[in-house]
Amino acid sequence: MTEPQELSGAIPDSTSQLQVPSPRKGQTRLTELFFGAEGLRSGWGFVLYLAMVLALFMTARWLSPALHRLAGTVWLYLAQEIVVVICAVFPQWR
Repeated sequence: MTEPQELSGAIPDSTSQLQVPSPRKGQTRLTELFFGAEGLRSGWGFVLYLAMVLALFMTARWLSPALHRLAGTVWLYLAQEIVVVICAVFPQWR
C-alpha cells in the first residue's frame, strides 16, 4: 500500500485576496444604493417589478369603463383575465 502524500506548504488564506470595491469616480450616493459591483443590487429588481405591476393595474383600472359595455357576457371575463396576464407578464419581459 502506498501512504498518502502530505500537502507541502500551508493552505493559502482566501480572505487575503478579497478586496472591497472602491466607489467609482462620479458615482453618487443614490447610485451606490441601487447598484453594486455586479449590477443592480438584490431586492431592487423585485421592488421595481412590483412598482411596474402596480402602475399597470392602476392604468387598467382607469381604462376599465371601456369594458363595461361587455357586462354580462363571457367576453368581459376574458378581457379581465387578459388584463391581469398583461399586468403580470409585461414588466418581466426583457
